[in-house]
Amino acid sequence: MSSPLGSRAAILRRLDGAIGAAARGRAAFIVVEGEPGIGKSWLLDAACKLAQRAEFTVRRGQGEELERERPFGLIADALDLGSASDPERTRIAGVLARGGGTELAGTSADLRFQLIESMCDLVEREAETRPVAVAVDDVQWADPSSLLALYRLSRRVAYLPFVLLLGCRPLPRSRELARLVNILLELDCVHVSLPPLSHEEAVELAAQTAGAAGVGSKLEAHLRVTGGNPLFVRELVQTLVDEGAAELLDDVVEIDRRPQLSPSLRHTILRRMSSLPEETLDVLKVASVLGTTFALADLTTVTRQSPATLVGHLTDAVGAGFVHDLGGRFAFRHDLVREVLYVELLPTLRTSLHLDAARSLAAAGSSPGQVAAHFSLSAAHGDAEAVAWLTRAARELVGHAPTVAIELFERALELAPLSDPIRVDLNVGLIRPLVWTGELGRAEAVARELLAGADDSSVTGHAALALGSLYFLQYRLREMSELCTKRLAVEGLGAAERAHFLALAVMPEVASGELRRALTFAQEAFRTGREIGRISAVPIENTRGIVARLEGRYMEAVASGRRAIAAAQSALMHDPDLGVSPRLILANAHVFQSWNLIAADRIEEAARLLRSSMQEYERIGAVAYVNLCHRGLAYGAFLSGRWDDADAELESLRYLVEETQAQGLDTHQPDPWPLLALHQGRMTEASLALERLEQALPPERWRRGNLWFLPLKAEVLEAGGDAEAALDLLATQLRQAKEIGAVPDFRIFGRSLVRLSLDHDQRDLAERVVSGAAELASRGGGIATVDGISLLCRGLLEDDPDTLLDAVAAYREGPRPFDLAAACEEAGESRARHGFQDDGVKLLREASEIHATLGATRDEVRISHRLRALGVKTGARGPRGRPLTGWGSLTAAEQRVARLVPEGLTNTEIGARLFISGRTVSTHLAHIFRKLEISSRSELAAIATRESRGFF
Repeated sequence: MSSPLGSRAAILRRLDGAIGAAARGRAAFIVVEGEPGIGKSWLLDAACKLAQRAEFTVRRGQGEELERERPFGLIADALDLGSASDPERTRIAGVLARGGGTELAGTSADLRFQLIESMCDLVEREAETRPVAVAVDDVQWADPSSLLALYRLSRRVAYLPFVLLLGCRPLPRSRELARLVNILLELDCVHVSLPPLSHEEAVELAAQTAGAAGVGSKLEAHLRVTGGNPLFVRELVQTLVDEGAAELLDDVVEIDRRPQLSPSLRHTILRRMSSLPEETLDVLKVASVLGTTFALADLTTVTRQSPATLVGHLTDAVGAGFVHDLGGRFAFRHDLVREVLYVELLPTLRTSLHLDAARSLAAAGSSPGQVAAHFSLSAAHGDAEAVAWLTRAARELVGHAPTVAIELFERALELAPLSDPIRVDLNVGLIRPLVWTGELGRAEAVARELLAGADDSSVTGHAALALGSLYFLQYRLREMSELCTKRLAVEGLGAAERAHFLALAVMPEVASGELRRALTFAQEAFRTGREIGRISAVPIENTRGIVARLEGRYMEAVASGRRAIAAAQSALMHDPDLGVSPRLILANAHVFQSWNLIAADRIEEAARLLRSSMQEYERIGAVAYVNLCHRGLAYGAFLSGRWDDADAELESLRYLVEETQAQGLDTHQPDPWPLLALHQGRMTEASLALERLEQALPPERWRRGNLWFLPLKAEVLEAGGDAEAALDLLATQLRQAKEIGAVPDFRIFGRSLVRLSLDHDQRDLAERVVSGAAELASRGGGIATVDGISLLCRGLLEDDPDTLLDAVAAYREGPRPFDLAAACEEAGESRARHGFQDDGVKLLREASEIHATLGATRDEVRISHRLRALGVKTGARGPRGRPLTGWGSLTAAEQRVARLVPEGLTNTEIGARLFISGRTVSTHLAHIFRKLEISSRSELAAIATRESRGFF
């Protein structure tokens, strides 16, 4: 097509506009759909030329029907990861090539996460220096990991000069592709569904193809058999011209008789290809078995012909326009050309060629995935050779592409006889990818069947470990406990498996409040695992820290955390050959210690550990632990009054969970999402967040060790007007804590419980709280806010304004401004009631100022009412807040991010400067762009530069 036709020209103008907007700094997403031959590839080619004229770096990739088993194959080709000129590309390619041999956390989600984050960083870095366009054709054949990478990339580059162009058929449509397209639609992508050419457009294309000014009436009538498919039009007209059935008269192309041609595209293409030598056609038919693109070396292997002979045939095919030379690889001109040749082969011959290709490629040392793809298409039931290759490929791909691994395992199971012992191994292999892709019901059914029917202890061991991991992911503590008990009772259990199940048994014991039993299991796991080195001391110290924290001995918890970190650091130096990564264990120890530090009010120190751990987890791809870091950072930010940071961390966490399907682990620390929403006046969101948290918790018997959820629920219930229900929940929490031997963190709910108890004439309950808070202060080790809650509870019980003032003084020494505001509020109310109105008003105003700074609008409104009741005018405008738009609407964290944009840093580099993740930077930027009503980083850079001049 020498120039765009009609509707195609309008579509191209639309794409040009999107590309132009992207060049100014706001990413554009383009999806082109249509049947084979309808013009998708032409449109993508034209769009790429427009991008090149706009000075974009254009990168291309194409899906291959027979390469879905090659994880990240499409995106790796599109990003040119094989390039030796770029060290970062070489590094990513090395990780991809090594696969399971890399230092990973042990799940497929982790490996994919690591690779995807690296690829996104690569694109982001390039787009910071020059606009980038990534065009991918035939996405319907893309492997699932590439689709996941494209999905994540679309999130990361929203505010960069970037264009993503996708071409795909309406069918087939995998779940992953449907998800990607739906997400792009939500991002206002340009979605083009290419229709057939109108009759007038088909006539114009026919004239262009023939080099004529017009088309005669007979040819025009015959063009209707093309159905408006551009490829069909071109092939039909070119065939007629080549065969002399059409001639040019007075610049009009016409046929003098109705040609004896089949209306099918297949026959039209075959007629055109009949000009090739028969030997060349035979070679191309064999090549069609290898896929849309193929390597000369593979074709040499399969045909057993010399490269020189094949080059001659391929040169003829390239010269005739049916094949393109890609430099080392060849590609059919169009999918339809390959499909015509493939279908032309008799079914039995196709099967034979696939089998021959499989064996030849295997003998030549090709990848198991490539070999298995051909065995899958050729094998008959009972083919042991095919089963072996499918199994080998599946095991190799589990870490890269679990979805494809499942397909290969299932195909092997279809081929293996029911009596074949290999079926047991296949089912064992199937469990992990089923778990990692979210098919937990199937995974559990397979594992249970193996446990019930297998005699081999190694099989039952693998099945039990898989089942334990599944229970761990779903936080099914009862089943986890029962499984551990059953496995630990097995005679002759190996030391490694025994240590594993002892360590796994700790979680349900802690969660159910059996703290002594948890320590016993941890100690036994330590004794059993001593042979693996110093690192075995880490889990016992972590468990000691958890127990000490639940018992209110916060400084002892910190000491245990230090010992865990020291053991992990020693293992890192002296035990480099462990089966588990010492760096991962060290990062885990840092996370456990961060919980202890937060309890001890060393919040910034905890944040530093969490950020360093997050960097390590991202390096090795430990997704669940990255989520854990986001939760810890959010809670620390909430406590220290950086609510905008807390909100960004929580939003990043929600996106990451959505993308990876890795929920993270139960941390036994409050989740601040409902609290944040509640105090900011978003009651509906707070209730929804609470409901989601409750759905994720195990049954009540298995959450007695969770000392924060009931108080959190009580606070939301009280805010909704149900004070009695809130009191019942808080009293229940106090009773359960005593039953399990814990001293709860009264900073979370002591004030509320004393106040509600007194409001409902339950003074004895309030006295128990005061006693408990005093016990916590005696154990806490001089932590200011722990002393503060003890004073606050006693002051409320005794209605003593002086004690409440002492509580305020204690809170001033701590890092928790919201808790300080609560103490100021209670002390101010008491001082005013006891005749010291000026003091009371001053304290209430201080509380109001703190709430205004935090954005706690609900609390600010409440204090305004109290001040007015004291006769103090608070103004008619209500609570003060930031403006909704403009620079002044940005939070402090958002301004910190914005001020770094003019330096041309990537999100990852900005995150490194601010000690936050690149995902959190992306979240801040999304908020910034919305508030400033801009669409590009260049606009933000100009605004930030202008504001910074005034700032400095």
